[in-house]
This record gives sequence, C-alpha cells and structure tokens, in this order.
Amino acid sequence: MIVNKTTLEVKKEDRTYVLTCEPNSPLGEIFDVLSTMKAFVISKMQESEKKPSSEIAESVVEPTEIN
Repeated sequence: MIVNKTTLEVKKEDRTYVLTCEPNSPLGEIFDVLSTMKAFVISKMQESEKKPSSEIAESVVEPTEIN
C-alpha cells in the first residue's frame, strides 16, 4: 500500500519537531489537534513544577493517541 502524508517540520536549535497528517486535513482541524497537544504539554509542565526534581528525572511520558 502507498500512503500519501503531509509533514510539518520545525527546527529548534539542534532538534527537529515533526507533525505528520493526512494531505486532506482541514487547517481548522490541525489547529484543534495542535491545541490539544499544547494543552497536554502545559499539563505535564504544571505537573513537573509540583514534583521534586528527582521524580521528574525518573518520570517517563507515555504517548497517547489524540483523536
């Protein structure tokens, strides 16, 4: 099977961040998905502020599927 994908890529310092989506994804839906991802990251940042540094170093973020 051949699958066509659209990739958005942002480089920040020495890291590259990539979002892959369907080519027919509406921009509004991409915005909604990015907003959901942003809320997830903010939540994790807030949680990490409440934990001692030793716990933060040991914690692993499990990937979740966003629908």
